[in-house]
Amino acid sequence: MCANKISLNLFQSCLEDKGFEVKFFYDRVKLYVDSSNKKAKIEKICPNKEQQKIIPRTLLHYDTMSLIIDACQPDDAYFEQLNNAISGDYLVNYIEFAMDILCSNKRQVNELGKLLNELLVFERKRSNTRFYYKKVKKTHYYGTRCRHKDVLVIYNDKKHKIDPDKHCVHLEMRLYGSTIIKRFGIYTIQDLIEFQHKNIWDKYLDLRDVNYKKLGRLSMEAKESLVDSSYWRHGQKMFNKYGSAQELLQLEPYCTEAFVPIKNRRMFESRLKSALK
Repeated sequence: MCANKISLNLFQSCLEDKGFEVKFFYDRVKLYVDSSNKKAKIEKICPNKEQQKIIPRTLLHYDTMSLIIDACQPDDAYFEQLNNAISGDYLVNYIEFAMDILCSNKRQVNELGKLLNELLVFERKRSNTRFYYKKVKKTHYYGTRCRHKDVLVIYNDKKHKIDPDKHCVHLEMRLYGSTIIKRFGIYTIQDLIEFQHKNIWDKYLDLRDVNYKKLGRLSMEAKESLVDSSYWRHGQKMFNKYGSAQELLQLEPYCTEAFVPIKNRRMFESRLKSALK
């Protein structure tokens, strides 16, 4: 884990201290299987076509891979049955790693969602677009399938799928293609069962707090004579115009230095306390 990022353990501990419950699961997994596998046999695992879809489709450069299994919210029991049902070769090609932060208090969930949208940053240093951001309705996308193999998604406008009495902030890491999935040591169905979701979020959970004074200075370099309070006010006004670190940095990447990594308990607890008061 990068020393400049908050650890998942610390992040989760701070949230639980405030009464939130944090759950990790697969929201969706897709894998290709070869022609030696029988569609009828796999269908028996989960007759519900909303939870498991089996589609005839050939994987590019893998002519023998003739079926794609699309599983929604698969659990360990499902994976174990699938593992027993598959007799031939297969390839895990797409995964949605989900983190749900639950609470029965809708206002608290809304405030937490707003805070995380402000703080979350996804920087791709080798990309032409270092800080990709797009909002569609109430869902925030930190990447696009057309350009990226790893896409972070966050929303908090829906009730929890499994426990509808609770509201949740839903974070999701989408990994496209077997190459990036294998970087996390996932080659087999058994690897999916044994995988520690901590490994995903320790890599991708990047929270950064804004320094209004520095942001004001960076955006007003020609006016060095202003007092600190003027820079602070200008920086705050600029940040409020966008509402999130990622959106601002997408359009103003030169302001990166104004965002300080949140990497310890004190920093995150301070922002949580302020947001949930």
